[in-house]
Amino acid sequence: MAVLGLQAAPRSSSTRANVAGEGAAPAERPVAQYYLNIGVTLDVEQADGTTTQEFISIPVGLALDNLKPMEYRGSNDEWLNKVQVKNAILAKIQRLATEQAPGSGEVIEDLQVQVFRRKADTAAPAASANPLMSQLAALGFATE
Repeated sequence: MAVLGLQAAPRSSSTRANVAGEGAAPAERPVAQYYLNIGVTLDVEQADGTTTQEFISIPVGLALDNLKPMEYRGSNDEWLNKVQVKNAILAKIQRLATEQAPGSGEVIEDLQVQVFRRKADTAAPAASANPLMSQLAALGFATE
């Protein structure tokens, strides 16, 4: 991963609406100055025959300017510990980004990239398949 001062590809108006919230008019945001790019460092042969190492990223970077720390909510200590780590990672990356000269970047060796696919939401089970619903009905609560 690298923190580079590259500009991401413009988003379509439909993407902006999804980011702003369904049905909401897209809010105009200032153009981001700091990005988190994902890619690899490769040896690239130059015109003069020399080889240099260059970071080659995927087409779009994650704008860091508008990312905000997570709020601490709840009473689950394990979750709150993870929120603290998430916020510390974000703060470190944002600080590193602001230290870069315009047009330059730095590879962060210790950062890892995770590819993740969200599971589809699960529908509520049929009341007849839920043993707790039959106990609820036995207490006199109507089930639908």
